[in-house]
Amino acid sequence: TLNNLTASGNGAYGAYIDNATSAMADVALTGAGAFHDNSGTGLYVYSSGAIAAANLTADRNGGTTFGLGALLDNTSSLSPKGISLTGVNAFHSNWSGNLQVTSKGAITASNLTASGSDVGTGASLNNAGAAAPQKVTLSGTNTFDDNAGHGLEIESTGAITVSSPRASGNGTAGTYHGVYLHNNGGTVPQTVTLTGWVH
Repeated sequence: TLNNLTASGNGAYGAYIDNATSAMADVALTGAGAFHDNSGTGLYVYSSGAIAAANLTADRNGGTTFGLGALLDNTSSLSPKGISLTGVNAFHSNWSGNLQVTSKGAITASNLTASGSDVGTGASLNNAGAAAPQKVTLSGTNTFDDNAGHGLEIESTGAITVSSPRASGNGTAGTYHGVYLHNNGGTVPQTVTLTGWVH
């Protein structure tokens, strides 16, 4: 557990957290985390257990080759372990993408803003590799504007729920979408629910 973690102005990663060799040990980032102006990815968490973070901000990370605002990955887990972002989470102007989450468990996030990525996607959430369908849920108000790629991209075989999304000005790097939701790869049909669309 790390509380109020801040990492800014570093020559490579802002914060690099790797406990994937542990026996499904969890990672928790509590309080508020800030990751700004790092030459590489602002926050990188690679775990074999659940990842829980709250109130993250990550701005202007990455150089001209690679660097995300935050990358959260627990696909090394031997059983489904979720990734959650609670509170208010904001990612702006990160080079290769603002937020990338990859899991074999459920993914939940609240009040997510991911805007202004130079060459990448605003937020990419992917749990399509799960052995059984796992949900992806975004609650609160979620904003994805002015990204070179998709504003919001979700790949899953489970149910997808997105609350109050806004996505405008995305796809400057080519043919991309404001919101791209894909969950038709499973054997059982799953729902997609959008509520409170913000124009």
